[in-house]
Amino acid sequence: MKPSNWLRVAFFAAGSAVLGGMAVAWWYRKTLTKLHETGEIPENPHFSIPARPSSEGNGEDA
Repeated sequence: MKPSNWLRVAFFAAGSAVLGGMAVAWWYRKTLTKLHETGEIPENPHFSIPARPSSEGNGEDA
């Protein structure tokens, strides 16, 4: 390849890297904004870890 062709390839690669980085930064910022907004909504009262059952009747000897 000619040196001018290498320069074109390098320029294209650098441009792609910059545009890709900008796209990832935009997506990441948008995602963080969504997560921040969902944090302001009260928690779902139906979403919880159930209480641990008592030791009575679970088949274990005390």
